[in-house]
Amino acid sequence: GAKRTAKENKVPGTKPPQKITRIDRHYSEIVARLAQSLLAVREDGESLLERTTIVYGSGIRDGNRHDHDRVPLLLIGGAHPYPRGRVVASDTPLANLHLGLAEAYGVPMAAFGDSTGILRA
Repeated sequence: GAKRTAKENKVPGTKPPQKITRIDRHYSEIVARLAQSLLAVREDGESLLERTTIVYGSGIRDGNRHDHDRVPLLLIGGAHPYPRGRVVASDTPLANLHLGLAEAYGVPMAAFGDSTGILRA
C-alpha cells in the first residue's frame, strides 16, 4: 500500500528499489513463456500465437494515485488490428483499446468502462 515503509515491503535479499524490478521480471518471464508456448503450437499452417492476442500491462500506472493515464501496454500475437510500435495519445482511455479489440473479434459494444470511442488501428 501507499503508506507502507520500505521495511514492510521488503523482499528477502533485495533493497526496496530492486523489489519492483524483481516482480516485473517474474511476470514478464511468465508472459514470455506463454507466448513461446503459443508460438510452438501449429494449427492450419500458422502458430496459435498468430491467432491470439495477449494484452500485457496494467490498468493503473501509479497505484498510489490510481492514475490510469499513459499506461504502457504490450500487445503480443497476431490477432489484433493494431500496428507494431504504436504510441497512443495519453488522454485516450484504456477502455477504448478494449472496445477496439472486442470489435476486431466480432463482439461490437457501444461502451466499456470509461471509453470515449473505439481505438482504431
